[in-house]
Amino acid sequence: MGTGVGRLAGAAALIAVLTVASRIAGFGRTVVFVWGVGATDLGDIYQAANTIPNIIFEIVAGGALASLVVPLLAGAVAAGDRARVEATASALLTWTLTLLVPLAVVVALAARPIIGALAPPEASPEQLAAGTRMLRVFAPQLPLYGIGIVLTGVLQAHHRFAWPVIAPLLSSITVIGTYLAFAGTQGRGADLPEVGVGGQLLLSAGTTLGVAVLSLCLLIPLRRLKLRLRPGYRLPEQARRAIGGLAAAGAVAAAAEQLALLVVLKLALAGPPGAVVLFTYAQAVYLLP
Repeated sequence: MGTGVGRLAGAAALIAVLTVASRIAGFGRTVVFVWGVGATDLGDIYQAANTIPNIIFEIVAGGALASLVVPLLAGAVAAGDRARVEATASALLTWTLTLLVPLAVVVALAARPIIGALAPPEASPEQLAAGTRMLRVFAPQLPLYGIGIVLTGVLQAHHRFAWPVIAPLLSSITVIGTYLAFAGTQGRGADLPEVGVGGQLLLSAGTTLGVAVLSLCLLIPLRRLKLRLRPGYRLPEQARRAIGGLAAAGAVAAAAEQLALLVVLKLALAGPPGAVVLFTYAQAVYLLP
């Protein structure tokens, strides 16, 4: 009994330490961005373009997925029904990629009008061009976020909590490295139009790499579960009965929050240079505790 309690306490302490480290790294990512890229026109358009896939994902799928993956899987996991776990997880991944991969293509193709709608009328051609380029590189984040949400839910349903906490830490370290590389190659606070396509690609590709690390590193613990995941759209009957209510509850709340964020971005982009960067920094400070 004492050994079991000790192991449980040790596991809880480890998760707590990893969570604190992940939060600190996430905040450090914002600090390094402000230090290396700065509150500039480039910083603003980068932050705005990088937020667009997050907003679209949360409205279209993120809120729904986050609220339903664990509840759909928990009963089957508790019952030891591996076939139902595999079928449910496979269907969730298949539907997620079927929706989000084409959506990512649409976002990439429509990057210019999306950036144009968000940017103020006085935005410079350099800002619009940079935002368009970066949004096209950010578009693959949409399916990557979907994969991450589903895999996180699968792991949590199996009481595997460490890697879902480690993943954001690894992602933040990757993106911090990107910001440091930008500052080292382009110069701290380098702004448009001095930063060419190469510098913009470094920022955008490095950030998308961070999202890939966030989601795909979860394949490591997933392999240990020895689940056989394969393409398939059919959900087990129990999951089909529960999915509607669970998805709707999460989707409505997420959509309202993301629409509010979209309005804030639109207003900030119309403000002085660096307004979006400073808003992001203030938000990071607020969310740190």
